[in-house]
Amino acid sequence: MRRIGWLLAALLFTAGTASSPAFGVSQSDLDEVDRQKAEMAAELEDASDEVRAAGAVLAETEARLPGAQHDV
Repeated sequence: MRRIGWLLAALLFTAGTASSPAFGVSQSDLDEVDRQKAEMAAELEDASDEVRAAGAVLAETEARLPGAQHDV
């Protein structure tokens, strides 16, 4: 959840007037934020893949065990 918070903060930082020269934000700062956003997006996608895989394992386990019920 903390990484999602950082991603949202980075998005808000680059989306608004924070990129205005009046705020003293350099292009290299913006490039670093973009790099971090891309890295966090990749990590979030990896985590999503892991959650989907765990769901598939749970479904397979439930199918193999009669009477096994899990509320997800």
